[in-house]
Amino acid sequence: MSIWSRILGRGSQAAPRRATAATPEAKPSASPEQNLIEALKGIGYKKTLDRPTDPDAIVNTVVQAMLARQACDTDRTFETGEKNPQRILCSDNECPCNDRAALIIGSTAYLHISQAVVDFRKDCRTLLEREMVLQQMVKRSGAGILLVDNGVANPFYLCETGARRRGLDLAVALADAKQVAETGFAPLSPTPLAKKG
Repeated sequence: MSIWSRILGRGSQAAPRRATAATPEAKPSASPEQNLIEALKGIGYKKTLDRPTDPDAIVNTVVQAMLARQACDTDRTFETGEKNPQRILCSDNECPCNDRAALIIGSTAYLHISQAVVDFRKDCRTLLEREMVLQQMVKRSGAGILLVDNGVANPFYLCETGARRRGLDLAVALADAKQVAETGFAPLSPTPLAKKG
């Protein structure tokens, strides 16, 4: 599907493989966008885009999305919305760390890009495309609740303990975290595992 079809809301998009919908107490009067926002809040997902309302803002959003898509295609990356984060904590649900210490870019902050993230984001490389795909999933499901597995729509930061437990290549994970923090774009490839030996 072309970027223009997605932006203008024409056509349909196949649902990503690891996303599921459920129907507990959907509010019939709520719009799909309100349902999406509530569902994503429920799983701790932060909305990175606000839909513009005036014509100039709409044009600006489309232009920015086109520039972001061009950068993604040129550099084989995807947009994360994580540029210049103010505070980074380990977001690995499987990590035993509990000190809640802030992670430092270039030193203690690592990034995990799973194969599921790559599979999901290969067809929705910009933030605008990602939000539209998620909204289409809500509309198609007929439900008010959307469940997206942790680490499927975006990569996540983790501490060294979490990175080691997952067996990640620490140098690559450290460099990827730095790239995302500085540019807001991540490589469209999973974080490699550390070489044994």
